[in-house]
Amino acid sequence: MSQEKPAISSGFTSINGINIHYLYAGEGNPIVLLHGIPTYSYLWRNIIGPLSAKGRVLAPDLPGYGLSDKPVDAPYTTDFFTDALNGFIDALGLDKISLVVHDLGGPVGMLWAVNHVDRVERIVILNTLVYPHFSLSMKLLLLSARIPGLRNWLSGLSGIAYTMKWGVYNLDVMTPELISSYQAPFKDINTRHAYIKTLTAMKPDILTEIVPKLIKMNQPIHLVCGEKDNLLSGEMHQLKKYLPEAGYISINDCGHFVPEDQTEKLLEVLTELFA
Repeated sequence: MSQEKPAISSGFTSINGINIHYLYAGEGNPIVLLHGIPTYSYLWRNIIGPLSAKGRVLAPDLPGYGLSDKPVDAPYTTDFFTDALNGFIDALGLDKISLVVHDLGGPVGMLWAVNHVDRVERIVILNTLVYPHFSLSMKLLLLSARIPGLRNWLSGLSGIAYTMKWGVYNLDVMTPELISSYQAPFKDINTRHAYIKTLTAMKPDILTEIVPKLIKMNQPIHLVCGEKDNLLSGEMHQLKKYLPEAGYISINDCGHFVPEDQTEKLLEVLTELFA
């Protein structure tokens, strides 16, 4: 008889007039999962239930993404997202939390963590960016968001499908149904606007304060790297050099979207880290 999967619930909370959607399951010590772009809390759907055996797992949709509000006048800067994360944590009455961050969720979560050290239990960092000197691939992505025709394609359904396929090593996991689920929010013009604005607002300056403060933290930090990520695996290798005491877990045959590309391996890793 197969084991019944833990139920995952859906909720909303309001932060400065912005409705934030989140998925959650379990009880106990909070574990907050932060998605990047162009994904949303759906990225963690196969992680939330099993991981909820280790604590209260929460996966918010950042403003502009998933089912959260998408205010057209929002700046969609790293500071903006970090403030939203802080509001989310306070609104749900979370005290000390563990963070699992990916992609844009990395600088957002880490920026919050280094400025709220006493509220952090542990940080698990999946393929993300933390350095003020962007790689060539990252520069090209940011540039594409500034070219009218290209940015329209990038934020359209075809562009999202391409991005999701490009971001995995095991192409068979990225089924048409899965791609459709990631495309769904981008049928809303406001999501497309938020995505492009996020990319054009991304500046290296905000990253300069993260690593120096991260190095000084005493909490456990773990790096989990999908090694076949052509965009950010190099960032993870650099971070490993700056954080020699951090645990480094290499996941081979895995691209950028680790929770999709190697779900079972990631679950194995997280289950052990939160044992």
